[in-house]
Amino acid sequence: MGIGRQLANNIDRKTTGTAMWNLKYLIAILLVFSFSFQRVALSQFSKDRISAQVSQSRNLKISAGRTMLQTKVVPVSNWGGNGIRISVEQKSVKVEYACADGEIVGRLKVDSRGNFKAIGAHIRQRPGPIRLDAKPQRHPVRFEGKIVGKTMTLAVILTETGENIGNFELKRDAAVRLQRCL
Repeated sequence: MGIGRQLANNIDRKTTGTAMWNLKYLIAILLVFSFSFQRVALSQFSKDRISAQVSQSRNLKISAGRTMLQTKVVPVSNWGGNGIRISVEQKSVKVEYACADGEIVGRLKVDSRGNFKAIGAHIRQRPGPIRLDAKPQRHPVRFEGKIVGKTMTLAVILTETGENIGNFELKRDAAVRLQRCL
């Protein structure tokens, strides 16, 4: 009891000074804990945000990588098949049939499985003499196909009507003789 009474007396004597000091000390401790808690909360928030940004960035890089892997340009080459010849050039693709011509503006691109779809034009030839000032009618078409090794399968479809102009199988670097319509 002596110690308890002594502490009580000390507290009574120094109440004003000690109480102020204790209050300041308590406020300081609360501020330190408050800032520490905020820093931890902010750092966790920042870590979560950074983690989300990194994850998002990885996803973009992965999807960009997939896109890059999935679309590759068909190199300059010649393809031939029964009644068709295709010339893949730097800036376009030229298609020759027995009685028509076709064109894809731009490079021919395939996905990772060799599939391709391209929009182009189909120009039917007319029999007989053609006037010099006559402009051929261009019809929009969709070229769909697949390249596996040195073999290309191709379907040519008129986009206006959905008519399938033809299905073809071509070989790379095959020599082809086309008999043009007269």
